[in-house]
Amino acid sequence: MFAESSFYPLIAHQITSRRIVKTEFILGVAHMLVNTINVEEFQHIHEKITEVISGLETLRALLSTSEVNAKLDKWGTMVPDFNPLSTAILIYTRFYPRFCEILQQIGASGLVSILSEVDFLSEIKNDLEIYLQATNVNANERGRLFRLAWNISMNAFGSRQSLYERFFFGDQIKMASNIYHSYDKNQSISLVNTFLKNANENSSIGKT
Repeated sequence: MFAESSFYPLIAHQITSRRIVKTEFILGVAHMLVNTINVEEFQHIHEKITEVISGLETLRALLSTSEVNAKLDKWGTMVPDFNPLSTAILIYTRFYPRFCEILQQIGASGLVSILSEVDFLSEIKNDLEIYLQATNVNANERGRLFRLAWNISMNAFGSRQSLYERFFFGDQIKMASNIYHSYDKNQSISLVNTFLKNANENSSIGKT
C-alpha cells in the first residue's frame, strides 16, 4: 500500500514543509531575543543565528529539489523526488535539538527567571518593571518573549517536541541505513570509473 500510493514521498513533502515553517518561527524567536537583550554586536551570536539560517535554507533547497525532480506515478499523481526529502527528514533530527540549544544559549540566564502574567498583576509589579526590563522592551514584553523561548526549548512541551522531531520517522540509524540501501550509487561510481579510464588512457598516450 505504501509503495503503490507513493505515501512516503508525499508525506515527507508535507513534513518538510511543516518543518520549514517551524524553523522560520524559531529563527524569528532567536532574532527577537538578540534584539531584546541587545547582543547583536557579538560574533558568536552571528554564528548561532547563521546556523539556524543555514538549516532553514538547507530544508528549503531540499524541498525545492524534490519538486523540480518530481515525476508522475502510474496513477497520474505528481510525486516529489524522495531522495532529497529523506535527506531533509534525517538531518532535521540533528537540526532541531541544536536549534533549541541555540535558543537556550542566547536566552541564557534570562530563561531561568520566567514570570507569569499573574506576577505582573501582583504587589511587586513595579519592582519587576524596573529590574526585569530589557534594553528595547519593558519587563512584561520581555517576559512574554522569554517564556515563549522557554516553551520551545526547555519546558515539558519543548522537551517533548525535541523527542518528537528526533524520532518522528523512526530511529536515526535505521533511517540512515534505508537511505544507504535505496540511494542510486551507479551515477557516482560511473563518474569515477570514467575518470580513471580517461586518466589511464592519457597516461598510456604519454608513454608512447
